[in-house]
Formats: sequence, structure tokens, C-alpha cells
Amino acid sequence: MSLKNQSEAGKLNRLDYFQIVTSALFIILGLIILVRSLSLTFTPLMLIVSLGFVLLGLFRLVKVFQFLRGQKK
Repeated sequence: MSLKNQSEAGKLNRLDYFQIVTSALFIILGLIILVRSLSLTFTPLMLIVSLGFVLLGLFRLVKVFQFLRGQKK
């Protein structure tokens, strides 16, 4: 999150929207990799990469929602 611009409380800028979209895309990409790895030859590396993308996307989205919840107070 871009916490630098705290003077505009409650407003999201382009970077914030970009981070939200990329976080959602990380989750989608991780799930696609997971499904493809399960349908093809299963390898532990594919599992690690797919879970890494999903967990990174979830972590980033949680941080976004925590930031937005803090801005509402």
C-alpha cells in the first residue's frame, strides 16, 4: 500500500488500485498453476510455486483491507 500519501485519508490512488488488481491476479495465477499441475504430471515445484502465488496474493489483499479498515476509523 502507498502509505506515503496519508493526507488524502480514505482515497485510493492508482498505485493502490494496481496493487489490489495484481494481488487478485496472483491468486488467480496460483490457482491456474495448481490446477494445471494436478492435471498434468504432478511435481513438488509446481505445488510450491502455485501455493506461493496464492499465499502472496492473499497476504497482499489482507494488508489492503487492513489499511482500508484503518482509514475508516
